[in-house]
Amino acid sequence: MSLVEAKRLARLAIERYGLEPAAVQALLAHWWPAHGDATPDDLLAEFVAAGLLTPDQPARLGAEFRDTQILIPTSDAGSGSASRLRRERGKLVLPPSIHGHDLLRKLGEGGMGEVHLVRESTSDRLLAMKILSPAMAEDHTLLSRFQREAAHSVKLEHPNIVRGFGGGFDPEAGVHFLLLEHVDGPSVQNLLEHLGRFSLGDSVRIALDMARALEHAHAHGIIHRDLKPENILLTAAGVAKLTDLGLSKELNSSSSLTQARRGFGTPHYMPYEQAADARAADARSDLYALGATLYHMATGVVPFDGESALDILEKKALGIFTPPRSHNPEIPEELEDLICRLLAREPDDRPQTASEVIVELERMSLASPVLSFVDRREALTDPTIRRRMASSQQVTQPDVTLATRWYLEFNDSRGRTRRVQATAAHIVRSLQRNKLPASARACRDAQGPYRRLDETPEFIPHVQRRRPPTPMPGAIVAPAPPAVAKNWTAPWWLWVAGSALVFILILLVLLWLT
Repeated sequence: MSLVEAKRLARLAIERYGLEPAAVQALLAHWWPAHGDATPDDLLAEFVAAGLLTPDQPARLGAEFRDTQILIPTSDAGSGSASRLRRERGKLVLPPSIHGHDLLRKLGEGGMGEVHLVRESTSDRLLAMKILSPAMAEDHTLLSRFQREAAHSVKLEHPNIVRGFGGGFDPEAGVHFLLLEHVDGPSVQNLLEHLGRFSLGDSVRIALDMARALEHAHAHGIIHRDLKPENILLTAAGVAKLTDLGLSKELNSSSSLTQARRGFGTPHYMPYEQAADARAADARSDLYALGATLYHMATGVVPFDGESALDILEKKALGIFTPPRSHNPEIPEELEDLICRLLAREPDDRPQTASEVIVELERMSLASPVLSFVDRREALTDPTIRRRMASSQQVTQPDVTLATRWYLEFNDSRGRTRRVQATAAHIVRSLQRNKLPASARACRDAQGPYRRLDETPEFIPHVQRRRPPTPMPGAIVAPAPPAVAKNWTAPWWLWVAGSALVFILILLVLLWLT
């Protein structure tokens, strides 16, 4: 072990376990001259003998020291080989350019790697580049997760989803990368840490943006599985965008990501069924995470908290949490009801689609057109915000592209009111198959008024032509009972006259007996 390595090991011990630098330097200056041929384990044993480390700390420190060895560039390092990528103390040392994109500055880092702001050399366009750590790339599961995020981010194109522009492997830099839309604002988690909680209008606006993002993703057969404040980014104009599709999966596929932090997301926001089995997660699991996020934004606290992930999940298994209005009395009862249904223990008790959540949030009219903490003038330069402002200030006009879109309201088998969006063709098919009662109510405007299907001109012919229920094959259909003649009923005056006559006869008998 060289003196440079001994000093690096000593520095690592100081950083990891808070050792006194002067004591470590004094020990190293006294110990090193007589132990030039020593190993890292010998130096760690000396730290233990001097009382600077406990007996159980050297093993972990030695493993981390070996894992962060600096790769010394070879003579062909200038040729653009993978040796240009180095790791020092667990941090990436990257070249100035990767795959034709100039690295400008680091935006953030996490367990999977780093995110950098880059400029595309051919167009000067600014993008975000997510770079997978080489150590993570050696794990086939994590590499598959990274590649799936790249595929899904390109597939989903929506104003409320961070758009992906592809990814791959750069052999010169030796890294896997993903190019994403650059969002020039903080995450919802960052703002919650500074503000405590959001205003009601801001909370509903962000939740509405996320519901639209989920509606788009679910329509393309993709569930996110990790919706949380940390994965919601805000543009400078105040448009919320869903990011981090690393845990997403297609609805018709299975997933092997079942370990903590690999398979089922964050304990505070994921539903119980997803924690038990990540493969059991479906669109309703995303809606649970949306409800937990809305709860956090509107109240400033998470619905389920605990000292450990297991503690949190045990509380979720019971499904009992403090009502939102207990933390924030400004929350209307109808919004509290929606949040509580989103956080239901059983998926069947939640809203079944993101469209249903959108309809309910829109009908409440609580969402702010512009977030209160953004510059309004800058917000109005964003086309999404301008469309939002126009729709909130003008009367809804008929749109030929949505002429067949209806808002449907009906009662399910448990008597609860359900509201969903559906096309006229879908409603007609449901009527023809006896899947929808004629008493269901429909309207083209989410605000109403709603009319029964058997009173709506567009659906009256289809209600009248509903086919009778088909008996089960092989079932014996009992013949209809014979008609029974209706009994004759005497008029009321005849009953009065008869009663009077009986009374007189009884009176005469009594007189005769006396």
